[in-house]
Amino acid sequence: MVRATAFALIMPSLVRPFRMILSRVLLTAGLLTMGLFPGKGGLFSEIAQAQVATSDLTPGQTLFIVIDTTGINNTSFTPHNPAAIQWSLASKIGIGNIDGGSESTDPGGTQIKSHEGGFGGILFSGESAAFSAAKIFAEDTGQGFKKTFESTHFQFSLNLGGVLAAGVGLENTTVEEEIPVFPGVFTPFQFETEYKTYGVSLNFENRLFIGYAQGTREITVSLPEFSFSEVLGKGTFTKKGVALRSTGDWKWYLERFILDFQAVENVPGTAIKITTDALQTNIHGVLIGFSLTEVELEQDPSQPLVEQNIEITAVDLGWVPDEGLAFTLRLITVESEEFDPAFPLSNSSETIKTASFAVSYLF
Repeated sequence: MVRATAFALIMPSLVRPFRMILSRVLLTAGLLTMGLFPGKGGLFSEIAQAQVATSDLTPGQTLFIVIDTTGINNTSFTPHNPAAIQWSLASKIGIGNIDGGSESTDPGGTQIKSHEGGFGGILFSGESAAFSAAKIFAEDTGQGFKKTFESTHFQFSLNLGGVLAAGVGLENTTVEEEIPVFPGVFTPFQFETEYKTYGVSLNFENRLFIGYAQGTREITVSLPEFSFSEVLGKGTFTKKGVALRSTGDWKWYLERFILDFQAVENVPGTAIKITTDALQTNIHGVLIGFSLTEVELEQDPSQPLVEQNIEITAVDLGWVPDEGLAFTLRLITVESEEFDPAFPLSNSSETIKTASFAVSYLF
């Protein structure tokens, strides 16, 4: 009995170091798998055609892109700048689906993946304040591969005199993927990013809009089955945009915005700069839109000659009246290339195509 009691007392002290060592090994494996180290895709993954200066003409949509890991995500309900919801043309509620696939080619061969999911949100815009919330979920699958994605967004803004709006936003994004522990044995690996955003937007005669936002993001990784969690680091970001928008029977919207995410401390390869040009027009309820996005990833110091090019195009089609039911379809194409002039046989590319259909009610 004494021997058994002693064994029970010392077992936790023996197991704890083993669990910590194993957790560290799995953490490193997870980071490599999820693409947090240079050369593995960085943090870029989901980008959204959402707004910084003002809200666009799309009642409820998302631009969901699956490249490798989590990143920046949004919807028309919760734009990049929380202050922009104050200038929404209408309050709205809606849901939508996400469906698509990707084909990537590298020295190891060709891999085909598919992704599907959905989203929903609500935006209430009043004379003095506005509130919005949205949720996005998706699953990315391939041969021997499965990754789940979930993101929640909350925003609040105040109208300060009709010319200036100020807003705050909170976003939490989680990606989970199973990584190998031993041959044939897998364990869940979670990667979570929390974004806190503070922004302002200027409204000049409901025609010209200028927006600016800044905030922080914090990255946490965890192994739920091992009760292990660790904050990798924090980083800052800025968002700025200028937009022109008209109302009436013929509406149009034009905006350029830049998202600049500084590198997260202790996590190399996490700096991202995103530039988007968006144009939309609505003639008597018929919506047509186009956007072009260019993405610049942080250069890997260990591979100074490697070039990474990412270009995203999106086309919007739909029926969007001033009030009532609205239907929109968004078609997205992503072209991604990685080129190393010193080792051309290591070059890789990926093409992603996604369709998102949404139904909204405007009031």
